[in-house]
Amino acid sequence: AAVVKLANVTIAGNTIAGVSARDGASVAIAGSRLMLNEGAGVSATTTVASVVPTTITVTDSVTVERCVIANLASHGIYVVGTGRLKVVETTLRDNAHFGISLYDGADGDIVATKMTGNGFGGLALAGWVASSTTTAAVTDSSISGGSNGVTVHTYADGAVTRASVTLSLIHI
Repeated sequence: AAVVKLANVTIAGNTIAGVSARDGASVAIAGSRLMLNEGAGVSATTTVASVVPTTITVTDSVTVERCVIANLASHGIYVVGTGRLKVVETTLRDNAHFGISLYDGADGDIVATKMTGNGFGGLALAGWVASSTTTAAVTDSSISGGSNGVTVHTYADGAVTRASVTLSLIHI
């Protein structure tokens, strides 16, 4: 399984999601700096797409470190399926939906991250698929603004969703 790191990147504008993934894959953006302006949408599912000069690659795991993901028309980071997400020292702010959304088997580790002013809240976990386990561990982070801090929902029989928040501030 490939592991890709996204570091020191700014994602802003009116796109649907800053970083998104489906079906057991996750999306990584490799490059020193990427600025998405209004109307410059980026998306990927299980195929490879590219935006010059930065490449978007579908992988099994992604680390987002020291980045700013802001002002998006939907989620800041969105992972569906068995992808593994690590977010470190990143700011997710003023996105229309959640700062980070993990669904149907995704696993997230969020450390020293600020989620502020996101419309629906900081973090969402949901299990729509039976027998999926969706988890997130939030440490040394802050969540403020929006309608929810952390939401955890299970919609299918046998699905498990679990969030752990440690040494963090949630202020709505």
